[in-house]
Amino acid sequence: MTAMKQEALPQATQSAVSEALLLRLEDSLAEVQGELSVVRRQLEVASAQEKSLVDISQSSIRQNKIADIVQGQDRADSFINSVRLSVQQAWVIPPGTESGAVVEVAVRLGAAGELYSASITQSSGNVDVDRSVLLAVEAAAPFPKIRQLPAGLQQDYRQFNLRFTPGDRV
Repeated sequence: MTAMKQEALPQATQSAVSEALLLRLEDSLAEVQGELSVVRRQLEVASAQEKSLVDISQSSIRQNKIADIVQGQDRADSFINSVRLSVQQAWVIPPGTESGAVVEVAVRLGAAGELYSASITQSSGNVDVDRSVLLAVEAAAPFPKIRQLPAGLQQDYRQFNLRFTPGDRV
């Protein structure tokens, strides 16, 4: 019987040791799972922050593109106004021209702003007034400020129409 007790004791000790090891492993596993959960939350936060940064970056890029477009349009408007002013200053209005006379002229320019053509698209009904506007466009040319436009807009603004009335003259 003593031999059985001696044999049972090591089995009981072995079982207790195994149970203790199992409990320690379970505790370690729970601890690792807790740490894993924390890491997952940190990854989620980092992912959300990254997405936010990407959104901000894309928004900034869009805003810059819009600003470039607006700036390009402002330059284009400035160019057209510069051409209009140059033509108005060169325009010698024939005597007796009615103040309500309207002439629209189509202007076509070369890459450096040289005048390729000018033609009447809307006549005032007075040949002398129409001719005076064409002569003014020719006298005011070339229009080198076209080269100050962004490259993408230069081609778009090489052909345009201008409308003149004697009352608008500066």
